[in-house]
Amino acid sequence: MQDTTQALPAGFTTTLILPAEIGAPLQGGIYVGPSFDPETGKITHLIAGEYLPDTTFLGAKKAAAAYRDGDLAGWRAPTKAEATAAALHAGKHFKSGYHWTSTPCGSYYAWFVSFEGGYVSIGARYHGFRFRPFRSLTA
Repeated sequence: MQDTTQALPAGFTTTLILPAEIGAPLQGGIYVGPSFDPETGKITHLIAGEYLPDTTFLGAKKAAAAYRDGDLAGWRAPTKAEATAAALHAGKHFKSGYHWTSTPCGSYYAWFVSFEGGYVSIGARYHGFRFRPFRSLTA
């Protein structure tokens, strides 16, 4: 387990215990770090599966739902926030180039993350970008 201390406002600190080293094999993929879930207010730990063939936005979502590496279900396309967190924590464990997220932007575009440049932008859903399914750590 890796221990990471984060500074909080007003001089408070907290210790976040990571379940594995970043990039280590874990539950059918590799551990790519923690991500804050704004809907639940909790931190989740993310696992990235193997690369699947470059695909469209809809193709990425379908391929993720069918993915079963490690005999585990629950694989999905990462949200924009999750892919951004993975780029921050584990960018060196990803190929360069654009990677689809599951986050749409209107009816024609969707968000992607560039692991090489570290930026987030939108692309037309029919473009063929890199893709890697994600899942959340299960206890």
